[in-house]
Amino acid sequence: APVLAGRAQVSISLRRNSLGLYRLIGLDFVSGERVIPAWLVRDEVATMETLPRWGGEAFINQRIIDAGLPIEVVHWTGVSNIRKHRKVGPIQGLLAECEMVWDALRLLSPIGLVGQNIALLRLVVRRGARRWRAPARGPSALSLGLPKPSPSRNLTRIADRPTTADARGNDEEGARSKRWS
Repeated sequence: APVLAGRAQVSISLRRNSLGLYRLIGLDFVSGERVIPAWLVRDEVATMETLPRWGGEAFINQRIIDAGLPIEVVHWTGVSNIRKHRKVGPIQGLLAECEMVWDALRLLSPIGLVGQNIALLRLVVRRGARRWRAPARGPSALSLGLPKPSPSRNLTRIADRPTTADARGNDEEGARSKRWS
């Protein structure tokens, strides 16, 4: 329980049968098994409802990167998921995998996906580390149409208060509200 233990603010699973590439780099960037702070997506439900089916992970990843949240990867060596090809057959499974990739590419370019992975990996805290790493310099928040968090923001303070927006769509710090075009 890395988040409860205070070792990180985000945890992402890496299952026994995650794709070989994910196991090689040590991060499954599309894993749905995550722990994130509620404030990170609390005000984003309407935006997330407009995303492609598999776009939620890329969206949440970018929010994590922009906030500079430390991540611990939880290695679930005893846990595996049922692959799409086993659920629906080889052809339908391959098509479903392609659909998932296509949804991610609707939000980010191939270079953007690589950049997002690099930025996430920079935020990974290794067990036994004394300090969290500095925020990554990955794809900008503008690449996904998200406001860049102000460096002066205190993340603890944000978690304890709701964000309010004025009639122009500006939040308390004057940044444009989160919108996808």
